[in-house]
Amino acid sequence: MRNAGRALVLAGFVILSTGQAALGWIPVGGGEKPKLEIETRFMFWGDDSGKDLVPAGTPPQTEDVQDFFIRRARFLARYSPTETLELYLQAGQDNWGAKVATDDSGLKIKDFFVNWRVRNSFQTVAGQFKVPFLRNNLESGFNQLLVDRPSVSSIRPAREGSRDVGVMAWGDAGGWQYRAALFDGSDQEDLNTGSSPRGSGRVAWNWWTREKGLGYTGTSIGQQRVLQIGVQGDVQSDRLDPADSTGFTTAQRDYGAWAVDLYLDPSGHAAEGVTPLRADVCDLGALPEAEIDAGVDGA
Repeated sequence: MRNAGRALVLAGFVILSTGQAALGWIPVGGGEKPKLEIETRFMFWGDDSGKDLVPAGTPPQTEDVQDFFIRRARFLARYSPTETLELYLQAGQDNWGAKVATDDSGLKIKDFFVNWRVRNSFQTVAGQFKVPFLRNNLESGFNQLLVDRPSVSSIRPAREGSRDVGVMAWGDAGGWQYRAALFDGSDQEDLNTGSSPRGSGRVAWNWWTREKGLGYTGTSIGQQRVLQIGVQGDVQSDRLDPADSTGFTTAQRDYGAWAVDLYLDPSGHAAEGVTPLRADVCDLGALPEAEIDAGVDGA
């Protein structure tokens, strides 16, 4: 666990696109609606922080850390052979050259999925994508202020990552959005002697701007007024968690979490200079399998 200390992070990012709007897709091929589009993204961070704020495995520091590194480098592609099908790929390498964050071991696939849209109110996605637990986990880091993504998602059950492999039904109707997903389960293929799926779901309501995408862009930086409240849950049985407390890393445990979150971005001329507000209320619970079998209720 990192010790508390002072930290000041200065971040800058450059979006490499067509030179038009940020996060612009570059069409490949002709026609009004090209089937293939690509995009590249680059984010650079400079960090000035305390000597204790380094990842586990880093040599002990004798002084405060000044660090420059590539926070995110991504390549994205989406292919739409029909009006209802879309194949999406996002690959990249994060924390390149970082001392204050753990480097990716190399180029990694972040997202790789196919989405089938029957109608806006009913769509299905299959592949690797973000777990629909907490709004901040569904947001893109490229549109966020430094305070926009809190640490709540990093302490939820099965906290080894924000993505998993599975299938999900999702959609929107009016101000409502829903997501119901069934995943392979965290680290089942690598660590666990058993196998258990993971279930995760979220229902949300939007006032003002209706957000209709699979994910969220994060802070709109003055472009939209957003007020959303969401309710979600994330559960998995017989889960091994190498990031768990000492003595529990090899114990099969039943995990469960539920949360209510609120996001307010009062952007617009009447709210210039107002910082977006986020509130997350979570209940996280886990018990060793032996106690559960004995009839002990989980938190």
